[in-house]
Amino acid sequence: MRRANALWIVWLGLTSSCAMHPEPRPQPVAPQHSVADSAGAFGTTVEMLIADDSASAARVAADPRLEPEYPSLSRLLVRVGRTPHGAWAEPSVARLRAHHWFHKYGWAMDSTRALAQLEALSRLGSSPIPVELSLGLEFVGDTAYVMEYWNWQTCEMTPDTHVLVFARHLLARAPAGWRWVSSRGGTADLLC
Repeated sequence: MRRANALWIVWLGLTSSCAMHPEPRPQPVAPQHSVADSAGAFGTTVEMLIADDSASAARVAADPRLEPEYPSLSRLLVRVGRTPHGAWAEPSVARLRAHHWFHKYGWAMDSTRALAQLEALSRLGSSPIPVELSLGLEFVGDTAYVMEYWNWQTCEMTPDTHVLVFARHLLARAPAGWRWVSSRGGTADLLC
């Protein structure tokens, strides 16, 4: 009986010391993302956005019923807002700024072409709707998420609310670079 009690006490001592000092477990290491990863994922998304916008313009050109009433005048003033910064992002941001946006609703202008068209629009009793495009980048494991926000800045026209159109693009690392996997998005009415 004494021997059984002694073994029981030894066993309890071992289990309590193991509970107090558990075996160290290897901690997961967060993957390091290089500048090339950031540039690749962000650049892939920018190329996708520009290609999608260009396809919208081509669809309207192919179907005369979709042609805007005043095709030479812009309806939207597209500004590029917050984006990732750094030398790796500059070429993609420059492409966003240089693109002549169509934005599914008729030709849009960026701030560099605005002055030339504002006078013509004011003669028609119309003014362009300012829209700000912002993008964000986040990595989770071997995937990247690029957030796209189109903030319709219409508080001067409709003082109650303005619309935010957003999308979250999922990209995965591939041997040839980053590839688009899926996108999800929606809209939100925001108070002015």
